[in-house]
Amino acid sequence: MKVTFVNTSDCKGGAAIACKRLMNALNKNNIDVNMVVASACGQSPHIIDCNAGKFKKILYRWKFLWERLVIFFNNSFSRKRLFDVSTAETGTNISTIKEIQEADIIHLHWINQGMLSLHDIKKILNCGKPIVWTMHDMWPITGICHYAWDCSHYETGCGSCPQLSSYNKKDLSYRTGVKKESLFRNIHFVAVSSWLKNCADKSYIGRNNTCTVIPNVIDTGIFFPRDKEASRNKFAFLPTDRILVFGAAKLNSPIKGFDLLKKALEKPEIQHTFGKNILLVLFGDIKNDPDFLKNVPCRYMHLGIINDTETLAELYTAADMTVSAAHYETFGQTLIESMACGTPVVSFNSGGQQDIILHKKTGYLAAYPSTEDLSQGIFWVLKNTPNNEMEQSCIERVNTLYSSSAVASRYIQFYKQILSR
Repeated sequence: MKVTFVNTSDCKGGAAIACKRLMNALNKNNIDVNMVVASACGQSPHIIDCNAGKFKKILYRWKFLWERLVIFFNNSFSRKRLFDVSTAETGTNISTIKEIQEADIIHLHWINQGMLSLHDIKKILNCGKPIVWTMHDMWPITGICHYAWDCSHYETGCGSCPQLSSYNKKDLSYRTGVKKESLFRNIHFVAVSSWLKNCADKSYIGRNNTCTVIPNVIDTGIFFPRDKEASRNKFAFLPTDRILVFGAAKLNSPIKGFDLLKKALEKPEIQHTFGKNILLVLFGDIKNDPDFLKNVPCRYMHLGIINDTETLAELYTAADMTVSAAHYETFGQTLIESMACGTPVVSFNSGGQQDIILHKKTGYLAAYPSTEDLSQGIFWVLKNTPNNEMEQSCIERVNTLYSSSAVASRYIQFYKQILSR
């Protein structure tokens, strides 16, 4: 079986990491998988850069900028939320690439910011091959937004888009949504969490499509428990430190909820019991935002971007917990990576986290958006760790649901079902 993945990048962003891990898992299980990307970071026989060459790269960059300019114009010349929406007006025609022509199944992942336009997707559909689309955010089932927040327009029909500060019922979100609704009807959607499937089932774009829940892959050959003392020594943590890890590709993205975490850590019960010993360890990009780290109510350490997965696994092992305060996560990759290393997790019950965490067995699910309950969750884990039973529950859950073999087998079965139709 030949499968061709399509993703904007092979290395930048959570979707790229998830996509590459899945490709490697499937290749190990004798599925011939290649990935077409808009701009390759590294060299691999399985990665095809569809914009290789100086001229194509300049053209790709221009297409990317042009789409942002159109959004800028439609957003009343405001830079706010400029990258929170995409229109897929520009892209690259990949329908004639050998890997697309020879594939049994074409598998789309995150295709925005100049990778594929809606017109390019139509050309792929015209190849007559089954199309699978793993949703890494909400964009395939909304008019233009990657996250709908508290807007329910994606359920009934987009228009008057709050992310464009628009009052026009037939604005850019409406016009794009109409195109997507008719174009996407024969695509097989995959949601990385039950929460995202529920969104797809309610969406006016996705409700008529088949949608299957298959989570992302975690490489348990990298994310596994190390020696805890050695891991703590590597980061020069003190023996009395109680380590809370909070990480994301973009730490200062509003959706990650760092403001909610700060409020939770301010609560008297935590401050009086653990305050002096708590060390909040942050990783990820804050994009030269000096105010982001103001008024953190405990000691903290910002490690910047961690590209080395071995170092990341050691950090999870060294920690007492990993915490997420995100308004919602489509999946929750850092939570699963942490659990794979035997470290419990705390999060709101507002998204894909609900699939991951067994409440008070592998961590704590707090009622969203209660910072009081998030604080209770942090307090509960600190009071109940170290705990060998909880550590083993975390590891077993990851191995059962998210390991390479577990996820690859589910995709192989899914592919076979599609081809048998």
